[in-house]
Amino acid sequence: MPADIPLGPKVLINHDSPSYNKNIGVGYTSFFKNLDKDHCPVTSCELLEKDCKTPYTGLALKMSKTFPFNLEVGEKAVTNKDEPSCIKCGNGYVDATYDKMVIT
Repeated sequence: MPADIPLGPKVLINHDSPSYNKNIGVGYTSFFKNLDKDHCPVTSCELLEKDCKTPYTGLALKMSKTFPFNLEVGEKAVTNKDEPSCIKCGNGYVDATYDKMVIT
């Protein structure tokens, strides 16, 4: 699953409009490209801290635990506070991580 990053490393939260609980991108495909969806489908994704090991405890994001693993703006996102995070997805054989996203 080589990374394919159309969103860029920084996601801006618009606090002047109701952006909370809205999807950021289109599930895992906004961060990773799966070249063999039929034989090696993505079976899990999780939101982690910047170290890509520790469960995410921030308030700016939440991620669906079911396919397509949508990433959403959290209800308690804080304005002008950078919150680095990591997304880890896997197919049961290999995991891929993306740690370049910052929520502002």
